[in-house]
Amino acid sequence: MPIPLVIDTDPGVDDMLALLVATGSPEIDLRAVTTTYGNVDLPTTTRNAHRIMRLAGRPDVPLVAGADRPLVHPYVSRTSDVHGDDGLGGMGHHLDDRPSANSRAEPAPPRAIDAIADVVRSSSTPVTLAALGPSTNAALFLARYPDLARQLDRIIMMGGAIAGGNITPVAEFNVASDPEATQRVFSDDVPVWMVGLDVTHKALVDRAWMDSLRDRGPAAQTAMNVMQHYFDWAHAQGRDRATVHDAVVLAELIAPGTLHFDTADVTIETGFGPARGCTVTTRHPAGRHRVAVDVNADAATTLIAERIAAVGTAA
Repeated sequence: MPIPLVIDTDPGVDDMLALLVATGSPEIDLRAVTTTYGNVDLPTTTRNAHRIMRLAGRPDVPLVAGADRPLVHPYVSRTSDVHGDDGLGGMGHHLDDRPSANSRAEPAPPRAIDAIADVVRSSSTPVTLAALGPSTNAALFLARYPDLARQLDRIIMMGGAIAGGNITPVAEFNVASDPEATQRVFSDDVPVWMVGLDVTHKALVDRAWMDSLRDRGPAAQTAMNVMQHYFDWAHAQGRDRATVHDAVVLAELIAPGTLHFDTADVTIETGFGPARGCTVTTRHPAGRHRVAVDVNADAATTLIAERIAAVGTAA
């Protein structure tokens, strides 16, 4: 049976890949997409999500805007150097950004949490929430709908790291964007699976991987055009391969076992010192959370490519 899934996202190049993987996979029943601030501001991430879902041929999926800021501290870091000023490598204007008939775009109050609640309430099987951006929407949903939150199968998030960071030496961007929200998520009773930088950095793609997708249909070709900026940024940092962070989360949902997890307890540093946003991870057999510790990188990147190529090919 396909996994009923809500994707909460801040597109973003790797978010685009994740959404395409979801729509190209029969194992996924994508019930809704919700957006948050993150890589770029909320109006832009929401516009990008519309663009991506139309590119995927799925404007029917409800798409609802959510949080436009963190819970507490007005963190305003953006990643335009990585994702481009428009979040899609400067290529967003080539995509159709008309809202779908099922969309809602009111940023205040965050309607995304109501959309998540609607999906959970109406589902006969537990729903998975994939949090691919800052965790603000997830935290607000848990606070507003605690009874429905108990019905989630899990929250699987791309964020954090057992060690290291990318926005500071100890903090990853999504977590650092709203540490209080992430701590709220990890302190809840809902199962949380964390897929951090130290694992997604192992699943890298090269130029040959990109070139192999350029003639695999309009969606794949457009995605690779968007990804070119992302790859060029990596090259400017002295790397010959690029990360596909959020898409790795989808690979695990589609093919369980692609990632290897340990049990752990995770807390988030919410102070305003240099460790703010650090994911403090204590691995032990009785841990409440599951934390990714390794990935079958070849399997993950091959699956991601196959599912992007499959977008739009279903009869």
